Amino acid sequence: WDDALRAEPAAKATDLAIDWLHHRGSGRFFLFLHFWDVHYDYAPPPPYDVAPEYFYVQLSTHPQFYTITFAGFVFADSLPLTAEQVTNGNRYYWRVKGLDSASHSSDYQTTPFSFLYQSFVCGNVDGSPSSQPDIADVTFLVAYMFKNGPAPNPEAAGSVNCDEAVDISDLTYLVNFMFKNGPPPCCN
Repeated sequence: WDDALRAEPAAKATDLAIDWLHHRGSGRFFLFLHFWDVHYDYAPPPPYDVAPEYFYVQLSTHPQFYTITFAGFVFADSLPLTAEQVTNGNRYYWRVKGLDSASHSSDYQTTPFSFLYQSFVCGNVDGSPSSQPDIADVTFLVAYMFKNGPAPNPEAAGSVNCDEAVDISDLTYLVNFMFKNGPPPCCN
C-alpha cells in the first residue's frame, strides 16, 4: 500500500483491506490497519505539516509486557511478522504509540490489543499432522454438521470455500477437491 491511502475514509480503507486479504495469497501475516478519519480536516502549521507519522509497536505474550517478543518502528500500513517471531497457539498482546518526525508522540493505549496465533492447513479439520486434507477430514465435517461432533479447531480450517462459514457447501467443496479435481481449499 502507499501514501495514496492516507486520505481514504475508514469505510473505503476497510474495503481495500478486505479486498487485499481475499487476494493476498498464502503465508503468515499481521495486518495493522490505521484509519485516518481522526486526522481529517486537521492542518498543522509548518514544519509539522510535513512530519511523517510512524508508530512504535510492542508485541508480548504477557498483557503487562513483562517480556517483549517484538519491538520496533513501523509505518501505518502493516507489521509483518515472521514464523520465527510467533509460536502457534500463543495469545499475543500488542500496543502501539504514534510518533512523528517533529518529535511528537502519544502514550501507549491503556488496554493492549490481543490476538491468538493459530497456524493450520486449510481443510485439515481434524487436526491431524497431515499436510493435505484427506477422507478423515470429510468424515470429521460430516460428524460436526450432522452428529454434533466437535468443531474444527480452528474453525477457519473448515471454511474451505472462503466464505468464512462452515456449512454443507464446505463439505461439498472438499469432496469435489479430493475426488473430482476441484479447486484447492481456500481458507481466509
